[in-house]
Amino acid sequence: AARHVWRGPAGAAGRLAGASATAALAGLVATALAATGLFVAGLGPLRVEERQARQLADVVRRTGLQAVYGEYWTCNRLVFETAEEVLCGVLDGRLMPGQNRYRPYWRQVALADRPGYVLVAGGPADRRLRELLGPRAEAVLRAEVGRYRVYHPETAVRPWR
Repeated sequence: AARHVWRGPAGAAGRLAGASATAALAGLVATALAATGLFVAGLGPLRVEERQARQLADVVRRTGLQAVYGEYWTCNRLVFETAEEVLCGVLDGRLMPGQNRYRPYWRQVALADRPGYVLVAGGPADRRLRELLGPRAEAVLRAEVGRYRVYHPETAVRPWR
């Protein structure tokens, strides 16, 4: 299009409009390429997080847990990664019922005799569970995966009851 404007019978105004349109198009293409490059470069940390979520789901399944308690995002990701083989009830940092967006999961986990706990290591919920378990905390710790700890106590720890 730019070549046509420069060679054709267009006047100075037409040439200026053609050159401006070409420059704008080139700018848009360059911006799109730069944005795509930045997006692709930023995928590294997302891939690591995705891999860790799959590893956590695999470990939880291998420990035989089908009902666990965890924090909001941990539960969402765990239920998704296990295709609902593992159900999760959301707890807050004090181990009290959290924002459970899907109530049937909460009810099903509440029926489990020995639910597990999947918590961010060193986070408020993890510290509270360790406080409630006391000296038994290390004995019921089943795995540490990335930044998570998987617990499976002999009896349910439900401080809200």
